[in-house]
Amino acid sequence: MMKKTVMAIAALFVISSMVLIPMLGGSAEAASDDFPLTVTDSRGKNTTFTEPAQSVASLGVSFTATLLELGCIDNIVMMDSNSVTSNSGITELESFPSSMVFTVSSINTDNIVQNLLACSDFVKERDVVFIYSYSYLLTSVILGLEDAGFKVVTFYPLSYEDSISMTADIGAIMGKTDKAAEITGAMRSIAKDYPEALAANGISEGSKVKAIYVSYSGTTPEGKVRVGNLNSYSVILMKIAGGVNPLDNSANSATTYDVDISVFIQQPMDVIFVDPYYPGTVADFRSHYGIQDHILIYKLPNKLMNQYGPTSMKCIEYMAMAMYPGIFDSLDEDQGSPEPDNTLIYAAAAVTVVSVIAVAYVIFRH
Repeated sequence: MMKKTVMAIAALFVISSMVLIPMLGGSAEAASDDFPLTVTDSRGKNTTFTEPAQSVASLGVSFTATLLELGCIDNIVMMDSNSVTSNSGITELESFPSSMVFTVSSINTDNIVQNLLACSDFVKERDVVFIYSYSYLLTSVILGLEDAGFKVVTFYPLSYEDSISMTADIGAIMGKTDKAAEITGAMRSIAKDYPEALAANGISEGSKVKAIYVSYSGTTPEGKVRVGNLNSYSVILMKIAGGVNPLDNSANSATTYDVDISVFIQQPMDVIFVDPYYPGTVADFRSHYGIQDHILIYKLPNKLMNQYGPTSMKCIEYMAMAMYPGIFDSLDEDQGSPEPDNTLIYAAAAVTVVSVIAVAYVIFRH
């Protein structure tokens, strides 16, 4: 029942915003034709666009997934290797030309720049490159692109709100502010509704599920496991879903850090979330690390779920279901949930206020 209530509230919020935002107008986020547009990126650099970007170099899978949700997947003319279908699961990119796919690293700077210069669909004065502002990219790929005259907008989300802002900025640059407003409204609603549902069911801070997030890296030393720290985006999503991370380490500024595998025995925990890039199954993970049976293990079933942007809503929903099956729908540990598709809880079609009332009646009646 509480699951239906949460989803009803989220659905009503989104549907209402679809009706009201275009009617209200006036704000930068809601105006789809608000050009010229100036965007301040994660470096504090301002970039001005006189019209919506038509072609995009998406050099990060989070940007690619966000463009997909905005309906702009066909605008991508170059992308990073993590965005290809075999890595991301985005089937819409199955036929994307491999010649325009790159590993984003300093050694590939010249290849990226020269191939983008040769792309006839990319207009430097109009179009955009989206890339993370990681320190090793600032003086290599980003510098090379800007020296060649390309408009580069960087992102480095450090919070869920940063992820929402990233979605809004990408939508604005693409001339999709109305669609972005629907999505960001849903993202805010999810972050509010799940904690409220837990509180309504008597779940206090002291009674929350203890959960950890295990990252995947082939370079983790033998006998160690890499876990999410308090500033890990996956841990941030886990906390929105109602989890408490017993391995938060405020003395360590890294988003992940290595701990001895004895942590699974010595540290009290109820649930382990495993990175979707982990190559084995839940059973493999339990056997390899000797996890006790009373600890539940869930491997995220979709590689986009814990990325920055709108797909992280599915991660919050999934984690809440795993940790609180008595309040939300339950999951099977071995199978996880059905592979989430790319259609999230917001709708794309225009509706009227009468439709809002009708949806409310149907949801609450059932």
